[in-house]
Amino acid sequence: MNSELLIMTTSLALQATNVILALRLIRRTSRYLAGGMIISAVFLMTFRRSLSLYRYYSGDLFMTDIVAESVALIISFLFLLGILYATRIIESEMRTQNEKEDLIGELRSALTEIKTLKGIIPICASCKKIRDDRGYWNRLELYISERSDAEFSHGICPDCAGRLYPDLASRVNGTDGTT
Repeated sequence: MNSELLIMTTSLALQATNVILALRLIRRTSRYLAGGMIISAVFLMTFRRSLSLYRYYSGDLFMTDIVAESVALIISFLFLLGILYATRIIESEMRTQNEKEDLIGELRSALTEIKTLKGIIPICASCKKIRDDRGYWNRLELYISERSDAEFSHGICPDCAGRLYPDLASRVNGTDGTT
């Protein structure tokens, strides 16, 4: 096989590879207009290579055709590198976009789970019961636990313990119970 035929067949093989990769890129990105332009350019270059091969076999190949095919071979190789690089960038952007959409979905679901109490809450100054939207008075614990994810445990603060159980408080604190 002589060098002219090698140049043309290599160039044609690169063009076929470019077509396959460009179609794959279009399918993955759904960017049909840009992809159509790329495919059109690649098909035109492939047609030119096929024409040169025909002229080679018919004996009508000129030196200018060989020079043009040599330049086209270099351009085809660069075009192939460009498509591979663009594919890599676009796939990275698509992965980033998918991760971003997943994160937004997680944040939205987290927001739906958050319960907050807002506004003015009517509370009794004496017993600390809270009036709900229907006008019923509820214990503070019940009102808050129904409207949030809070849970209550009960204990007794030192002031109340001293007031309600003075004998027990004096033994714990080491005092005689009188103030």
